[in-house]
Amino acid sequence: MIEQLHSATGQIVTRDIVVNVRNASVPPPPANAPGGDRIRLNEREQGELQWDDKLTLEFNGEHPCVRSIELERVDLPTIFIAGDSTVTDQPSEPYASWGQMLPRFFKPDIAGPAPR
Repeated sequence: MIEQLHSATGQIVTRDIVVNVRNASVPPPPANAPGGDRIRLNEREQGELQWDDKLTLEFNGEHPCVRSIELERVDLPTIFIAGDSTVTDQPSEPYASWGQMLPRFFKPDIAGPAPR
């Protein structure tokens, strides 16, 4: 979500990130409507981090350094996308779908697909 962030020695840089933490549950459909209350995950998706209802953070680079992290639950409009492998969460680098890249273009008042 944040790329190539460099800071000088002693400099503190603050960034806000909004992500959608999700699981396979969905609200039950109304009475008389088809459907269920779970997303059917395929075999490849079973046990993947993007469906575990948790936030997983990854810090990379030559000398990653984080002073503090503040987490806050917020209720914001969320953008969901549906499609084939071009929008799915690719499990490892260097692969990524265009859907995984969308959140980098959102302002902090919109939540998008959780990136990996």
